[in-house]
Amino acid sequence: MESDILKFICANQGAVDTDYLVSNLGCSVSDIICNQEKFASCLPFGQPKVVVRTSLRLCRAKACEGSCGGLHLCKSFLFSGFCQFSQSRKGCYFSHELSSDYNERILKEHGLNILSRTELCTLLLQSDDRLLPPVSFVSCFTLKFCLCLTPMSCQVLSLRCV
Repeated sequence: MESDILKFICANQGAVDTDYLVSNLGCSVSDIICNQEKFASCLPFGQPKVVVRTSLRLCRAKACEGSCGGLHLCKSFLFSGFCQFSQSRKGCYFSHELSSDYNERILKEHGLNILSRTELCTLLLQSDDRLLPPVSFVSCFTLKFCLCLTPMSCQVLSLRCV
């Protein structure tokens, strides 16, 4: 039942209204969130929701032999299906095989082997803030434009008031 709930919430962009979840799956919220490693209850804008999370992370070591317990996968390839480094002379340091024996074993250990690639991406993005781009807050009162020195190749998400 837990894997069904996990898949259902991931398929619904990682968060579901508690009423909707209870009416569709027929179990109580307390039964769902008892596994706090996978589920959490929150109250955004006064609307109770259940969100999914995981302790699984992408391995960032270039030559890891598997002792990290993380997924051995290229972040760019996982989220977009394309890796800019795979075309370069040196190639990409990270695997492009979600279905490798090692990754399949790690996904199974975390109970995530039932998720589609899209559902896995949703779960990883909301569980690991290292996967998000860095954020730069620009003062609303002093600047109206991003002062990045390389605006065309900037990798920082700039938030500003206009």
